[in-house]
Amino acid sequence: MEWTPASGADLGKRFTITRMPAFAADKWARHTIKALIKAGAKIPDTAMEAGIVGMGGVAMQMFGFMDNDDCDAAFQALLDCVQIQRPGGMPARILDLDIDDP
Repeated sequence: MEWTPASGADLGKRFTITRMPAFAADKWARHTIKALIKAGAKIPDTAMEAGIVGMGGVAMQMFGFMDNDDCDAAFQALLDCVQIQRPGGMPARILDLDIDDP
């Protein structure tokens, strides 16, 4: 899907978001849940039963429990599913200089 911010410093930039492949998504969810448990987070049973879909509802509050390296790895895997459409070119990997508004 394509997404363009409606406001803020990145107004008008176009991003292409792709679905993470099934096996990669499963691996991401397993590693993220393991890191959360190791960090002492209490993960609701409903999230565990729903797999990666269940992570969506609790992810942002749970990431606060993870150490920086595990959190960075989890976010990088998600960021790898996003590309930016640069003027006159094909979608490309996002670089730090592409984003003005975190």
